[in-house]
Amino acid sequence: MNLIKYRPNLLFNTIFDDSFGSFPSRAYFGFEPKVDVAESEKDYTISFELPGVKKDTVKISLEGGLLTVEGEKKYFEEDKSSNGWRQERRYGTFKRSFRLGDGIDQKKINAEFSDGILEIKVAKNKESLRKEIEIKIN
Repeated sequence: MNLIKYRPNLLFNTIFDDSFGSFPSRAYFGFEPKVDVAESEKDYTISFELPGVKKDTVKISLEGGLLTVEGEKKYFEEDKSSNGWRQERRYGTFKRSFRLGDGIDQKKINAEFSDGILEIKVAKNKESLRKEIEIKIN
């Protein structure tokens, strides 16, 4: 015979955590891609995780130093003969914007989409490149 520890709130806590764990995050209500942003000496790199998103549903625009990426992850109809019990994948439209400011070269923006990853590289203009200046102490 196995002994089972009595935990009266376990079921309630599990239901509550599953339902409201990410609340009030927008990701709970729809699809919001994860993003990595990095800055190097010469450019900015913004990488979007877009599994299941088709390249032709993604739109990238730049206006006034504001880079906007929008698109849609469409619902995939699976076999209707099986009954689904839980759905954790999110679907829907998304829109993310990043303020890059005036220190970018608008002619040197490159985007690549491969294996569910969208990578955008935005070059800095020459005036905004960091230069190291030695300062002498008097």
